[in-house]
Formats: sequence, structure tokens, C-alpha cells
Amino acid sequence: MAERKRKTTSASSKRRTKKRVSRGVRYEADGETLKGTLVGLVTVIAFVAVIAGIIWLCGGFGGGEESGAPTLEEGAVNVHFIDVGQGDCILIECDDGAIMIDAGENEDSQKIAAYLNEHGVKRLNYAICTHAHADHMGGMDDVILQFDVDELIIPTKTVDMNFCKDVLKAADKKRIPAHTAKPGDVIELSGGTLEVLDDGIDADPDTSDTSAVMNNNSYVMKFTYGETTFLFVGDAETEYEKEMLAKGEDLDVDVLKVGHHGSRDASGDDFLKAATPEYAVIQVGRDNDYGHPHSQALKRLKKAGAQVYRNDELGDIVVTTDGKKISITYDKQD
Repeated sequence: MAERKRKTTSASSKRRTKKRVSRGVRYEADGETLKGTLVGLVTVIAFVAVIAGIIWLCGGFGGGEESGAPTLEEGAVNVHFIDVGQGDCILIECDDGAIMIDAGENEDSQKIAAYLNEHGVKRLNYAICTHAHADHMGGMDDVILQFDVDELIIPTKTVDMNFCKDVLKAADKKRIPAHTAKPGDVIELSGGTLEVLDDGIDADPDTSDTSAVMNNNSYVMKFTYGETTFLFVGDAETEYEKEMLAKGEDLDVDVLKVGHHGSRDASGDDFLKAATPEYAVIQVGRDNDYGHPHSQALKRLKKAGAQVYRNDELGDIVVTTDGKKISITYDKQD
């Protein structure tokens, strides 16, 4: 069940009508009038105190939950789909640690750093780059330099690009071990598991579209916490999806991070039939040049029965689970 963030209105923002009283006017009152005035004044004060108490209990005056970041409750997991525009950035936040999957473009790093600080995240158990594209890997070097990171997982296929070199240099500077992952690898975190289901398809970068090769060599990972499951597919396209289906991989999940920003070349009918997501999150930038998410992809998601949440429409999206129930909050954009 999705829960929308509401905008709270501070009591101080309400308009007040001021009555002007002329100076030098003397008021005389008999005993009964004065007594009535005092009773009325006490009544008004009591009423105001009651209203103020109600507002305070409900989180008014700017101090309620709605005015701040979602907090992590004990025994729960928050999966943050951070709004970095036309790129991916996911934070899995648990009781005893955190994992970041992708970090948007280079210019997104300050937004990401501010977001982590806002949520009190000082250390990442793992920083994972799903594949070698700047909109997924570009900001990871700054994240590594600004935060404590235990391990860095890099793509199995990289290209000779500055953003790739910068990430590796940052890891080397802070002496963070960097390595690739392989299918079957499992990361355990606070009772949850993040499993690498696949690491891409075989293709020759010299004879194929380099962009598609990188997309189809994204890590595909499944996060399980209690009875709830999440699938992160990077920029996997339909060709990759078909190969995963042919391998008989368990793709059935509750929450799907939609592949390739909602491209027409991802989220095929057969793949969605196997995944059966109840919720689908699209990390996409507002008014982007690619036309993402594509109308065909949105139609397929609707046909699959998934409730769609988009960063370009909702801002930062946080999926919270206690292992059984799922709730979703977000920052509604104007």
C-alpha cells in the first residue's frame, strides 16, 4: 500500500486578521462585565492550548515526520531510489549497514552526499557499479572519497573512459578492495541477502553496439528481506532478459527496478510475466532527451499489473519493508 508524503502547513503561515485599537480610549467596566471578560479570556487561552497540543502531537510547526526524511525503524529496511535525474542511484539501508548500487552522473555526487548525510549514512558496506556507463558510475568516485566504503564491486566489462578510471583511482587512494562479482555471489546484510543472479551476456564490443553491450552486461541482483523481494537490473534490455529466462533464473519479485530507465527495448512481456512485480520503480529524468519512459514500456508494465513510480514525477522514492509488508513514500514534485 503506497503512502504519499503530505505537505504540512505551519501554523505561522496562516493569515491572521489584526484589529486596530485607538490609543487614549479609556474603558470602564463594572464587576460583572470584568468577571465575564476574565472568564472569556481563560476560555480562549484554554482553547488555544488544546489546539497547539494537537498540532504538536501531529507533527505540526515543522517538526513532524512529513517535514523530514523517512527514518529507519528497527527491524525494517529502506530501499531508496534517489532522484539523480537521468541516471540510477539506489541505497539499501539496514540496521547494521548500507549498500549503494550505482551513483548517477559525476554532477550528481553532491546531491547523493547530501542525501546520505541527511539519512545519517556514514559508511557503505558495498558500493556497486552495475555497468560501465556514466549515468550509473559517474558519481561513484566522489561517493568513495567522501564516505567510508568497505568494498567496491566493479563491472565485469569496463571501457577506457575517464569515469571508470576515476572510480578505480578513488578506491586505490582509500585502499578499498575493488573486484568483480559473479553469478551466485551473495552479500548478507542485517538479515537480508543481495544475490547476483547474472553478470551479462557474451558479446564482442568490437563488432557490436558498445552502448548495448554495456547495458546487457549489467549486474542483475535480487534482494530478499523476509518474504519481500526486489530485483535490480541496471540497463538490461530484452536480449539480456531472454537469456535470463532461458537459464530459468528466479525473477519473481515484489518490487522491480525497471531496466534502462523505461526504454522501449527493456521490460518485455515475457520478462514481466516471470517477474510479476507488484511495484515498479523507474529511475528517469524529467523531460529527458531519450523519451524515457517509453509509452510501450509503460503499457507492458500496466498489463503486468505493476504500480509504477517514477523519479521524474515523484522525486526521491523510498520503499520500506519489515519483511512482510511494503510501503512507499516519495517527494511529490510540482
